[in-house]
Amino acid sequence: MSPFPAHPICPWRQLTVLANCSLWLVIASLAALLHGCSDTGELAQSPDPDVHTYIVHGILRQLPDPEDPSKQLLILHQAIPNWINEEGYETGMPGMTMPFPPAPDIDLSPFSPGDRVRFTLRVNWEKAPRLQLTRIEPWLE
Repeated sequence: MSPFPAHPICPWRQLTVLANCSLWLVIASLAALLHGCSDTGELAQSPDPDVHTYIVHGILRQLPDPEDPSKQLLILHQAIPNWINEEGYETGMPGMTMPFPPAPDIDLSPFSPGDRVRFTLRVNWEKAPRLQLTRIEPWLE
């Protein structure tokens, strides 16, 4: 006995229900793929295999203070799904608040704590600074 009730107009109801379920599965899969294609944590190509560059979104939590070296640039960043760790494995990184040393030419004067930002993070596991913010701009969705 079929788990689908007989339908007086459409004897192929079983196939119709299965086709509808398959269609929704395809739509959900495409939506998941498109969501994964956002530029958050996008790994940019670098000619140096030891250097990884990521484009990341976040919220500025604290600006550095030249008078107080303990006050660093702090950003609450979104997850970086394609993060490559020090051993060279793609492990991902969850969203968190962490310090990002800015490159010397970065101008942070237009920014305030609470600003939504999009920034470029350069990671070099072989040379200091290992992490460095090399670009920052307002994040306008």
